[in-house]
Amino acid sequence: MNDPMKNQTPMISPDVADTNPVVDFYYFTDPVCSHCWALEGVMNRIKHEYANHLNVVTVMGGMMENAASPDEAAEMAEHWSKIALYYNMPIDGKLWTESTLSSTWPPSICYLVLRDLDPVRAARFLRLVREAAFLDRRDVGTRDVLRDLLTVVDADAESILDVAFSEAGRSLLLSNMKPMVEFDITAFPTVVIVNQAGEGVKIVGVRTAETYRKTIERMLPPGTVLTSQGSEPLADLLDRIPTLFDNEVEKIYEIKKDDFLGFIAANLSAGTYETGERLGHRYVRRPLN
Repeated sequence: MNDPMKNQTPMISPDVADTNPVVDFYYFTDPVCSHCWALEGVMNRIKHEYANHLNVVTVMGGMMENAASPDEAAEMAEHWSKIALYYNMPIDGKLWTESTLSSTWPPSICYLVLRDLDPVRAARFLRLVREAAFLDRRDVGTRDVLRDLLTVVDADAESILDVAFSEAGRSLLLSNMKPMVEFDITAFPTVVIVNQAGEGVKIVGVRTAETYRKTIERMLPPGTVLTSQGSEPLADLLDRIPTLFDNEVEKIYEIKKDDFLGFIAANLSAGTYETGERLGHRYVRRPLN
């Protein structure tokens, strides 16, 4: 399998690259891909655990250029309800029947523009977009909603939005999508792992952390000594992700469902967090100002 990004500079420090073999880890996704939302916990775990061995390339898939028809919206509402139950993640399918979603292209372009400026801020923005769509039923394809979310991450909202709703932004998104053709991507989420020899493995759909671990280990050179960082400290993770739900915490830290509140209390200082429930799921977040 050829690597269409092999000439790009890896998003990993030279010092790390010299001492640890690295594989390219392509993550094909979309801001309102419900299966991708279900995979959030596992992705956060794997990206941190094997950060020293992964050059992560997130590709926005352009899943929905235009608003859905009434029939399509009804199908999506039913689909989201099923995904919420199957993966035990909070999703409000009423977005499709009581509100609307105009397009996933503008938030995708905003993410790409922001990533070039500040990858950490871009990742936080993408999470906010997903929360706005899946939890709050907001149309994340509109300028007003995106302005709100960009402001939360202290980005230059107007300049980014000008690109997001322009032909230049469209070209940026289409250019970002080129690896989809190279790797024959037809569904989200899909992960493609490419080793230093240009050999690749494709993993389609929502999988366990162990599936990604074993594939990464298999794609690294024989004899590689893995430098696993384990799980990211909860306090650090909560600084990056606005709201963490019980299902995500269980997957990231590999704890039992009944241990959620005890784990939170044991790993966060009193007064630095608050817990609650949304759509039948417990969450933890930093106190709102």
